[in-house]
Amino acid sequence: MTPELHCLAGGQHGLVTLNQFRTLASRSAWQRAHERGLLVPVHRGVSRLAGSPATAVQTIAAAVLATGGVASHLSAAHLWGAEVPGIEPVDVTVVDRNRGVTPRGVRLHRPTDLQDVVGVVRSGIAATNPLRTALDAGAVASPLVLAGIIETFLVRRYLSLATLEFGLRRHAKQGRSGLGALRLVLREWAISEKPPDSVLEVAMARLLRDHSLPPATFHHVVTTPGGHFELDFAFAAFRVGIEVDGWAHYGSRAAFEADRARDAYLAGAGWRVLRFTWYQVNFRGEWVAARIADALTAAVA
Repeated sequence: MTPELHCLAGGQHGLVTLNQFRTLASRSAWQRAHERGLLVPVHRGVSRLAGSPATAVQTIAAAVLATGGVASHLSAAHLWGAEVPGIEPVDVTVVDRNRGVTPRGVRLHRPTDLQDVVGVVRSGIAATNPLRTALDAGAVASPLVLAGIIETFLVRRYLSLATLEFGLRRHAKQGRSGLGALRLVLREWAISEKPPDSVLEVAMARLLRDHSLPPATFHHVVTTPGGHFELDFAFAAFRVGIEVDGWAHYGSRAAFEADRARDAYLAGAGWRVLRFTWYQVNFRGEWVAARIADALTAAVA
């Protein structure tokens, strides 16, 4: 195995195609490499270097190399950071509608709607862009899964609600699957047009709605003698604020101290700030709603 081959495979998650190999050695050398266990077949014409770690991203990359298409739907969502498997099966979109045999473990898509089917490189793999991924995912995923994908894309600023609405109008046509699920997700979106800072904020917004609590202002700014402070959610009439913090919220001791000082200034201005964690918002919703209701009741007592 030549250094050039190792370099090539290293840029492709440990993978190499027969055509690529043939630029460096003969077809018989390809066969000998497999017989000696130096290459392990993945798909027809696509193999991985023995010893290279088998990962979800490698599985997606192998499918893309085998088909000549782009990762799409749930597989593209996985590459863009959404919490979906993306490899059971691998979703690949091809422009050539006459393409023959579909590789094992691959769900091949041959759309008639080719708008935005332009491969962008993500983790070294050609994939559909976030907008096309969001539009496609609803064809193979439940609204709940699609909601998670959309939340991730909005939080990471890959998309805006306006861009999604534009995409729906641009791609809407009879027979275009998946758009109904996206319309449902956008209709159920629980917060304002302001982009959320985290998926956790989206979950909190949904919790407030589902438990019939009074409407809260998203990203409300409170002015105090110590400065201007933005609350994740606020019941301004009650002077009750809500902050939702994940494990990664406090990156340093300084950040922790700054939040304590912030809460003290808000308390001095007559505000009560309730802080909830990811676990509480997602798995103790009834308890969180009850604590918020208690705080609102106490504020008017």
